[in-house]
Amino acid sequence: MNERDPDAPAKEAAQLARELRMKEIIDDAARRLRGVCAHMSEAEFQGLMREIAAIAVKYEAQANLLAARRPSPPTT
Repeated sequence: MNERDPDAPAKEAAQLARELRMKEIIDDAARRLRGVCAHMSEAEFQGLMREIAAIAVKYEAQANLLAARRPSPPTT
């Protein structure tokens, strides 16, 4: 019997959000960098865009985790 992971919907949603954010970053970086990377083949350029996006998403996630751990400032 193969029981479904109870966290699967959350994991799938997180993966979809990550993929959408990757696409946003790739589209933005490609628009801004295509001219200066004109010497690169399309495959090299797309690989670079994926690498840039993966790094950006990684550090955005880390920043979000740190922000979530910080206590809220007291309200006056």
